[in-house]
Amino acid sequence: MTILYIILLVLAAMAFVVVEILTPTFGLVALLGLSAAGGAVYFCFTLSDAAGMAGLLGLGIGLPIYSILLVKYLPRTALGRRVLLAPKVATPGEGTPSADRLAAMVGREGVVQATLRPSGLVRVDNQRVEARSEGLSIERGARVKVVRAVGNYVVVRPVEES
Repeated sequence: MTILYIILLVLAAMAFVVVEILTPTFGLVALLGLSAAGGAVYFCFTLSDAAGMAGLLGLGIGLPIYSILLVKYLPRTALGRRVLLAPKVATPGEGTPSADRLAAMVGREGVVQATLRPSGLVRVDNQRVEARSEGLSIERGARVKVVRAVGNYVVVRPVEES
């Protein structure tokens, strides 16, 4: 009869871990799961010291591995897809909405609004844009050319006056 209690308590602990992952209980159900695991270890010790140590070691290693595998594979199951949120796949430029606008400025010329040492402001296509020079200090009013867009700023170099 004791072995039946041990099996039921281990299954209960495993079920509580699933419920904890699927619901926002802030650890309350996880405490129930740990209590069930502790009860299973207690009943193992009532059988013998060797059985108790085996149960303690088995649950000490088994439950964390079970939890990790559950977190990894549960979202791929039908239940996981129904209950858990799907991960959002970010597209390039989504984190910085102005990335497309900045990429369109590559090759265009503008005027330095605030001295670039090496960063500052540039006006390109009648838009003020944060810019960085390629390492040089560029004075206000100088003409520059956008060479590339990086994140939320553009990289510029001075235009050779002819």
